[in-house]
Amino acid sequence: MGKTVWMFPGQGSQTPGMGQTLITQDETRQALADLGTRIGLDLTTLMTTGTKDELKA
Repeated sequence: MGKTVWMFPGQGSQTPGMGQTLITQDETRQALADLGTRIGLDLTTLMTTGTKDELKA
C-alpha cells in the first residue's frame, strides 16, 4: 500500500465538514481511526462535525 499524506494550507484554513469526502474511502477511515487512537482524538468526528473553534485548536 502506498503512503498517504494530508496537507492543509495554513493555520485556520480548515472549515467544518471539509473532511466529508475523504472518509468515504475505507483506507482513509481506517487510517483516521488508527491515528486517532494513537493521539487520543476522534479525528473522523472532528473532520466531519467539528466546530470552527475545535478545528483551530
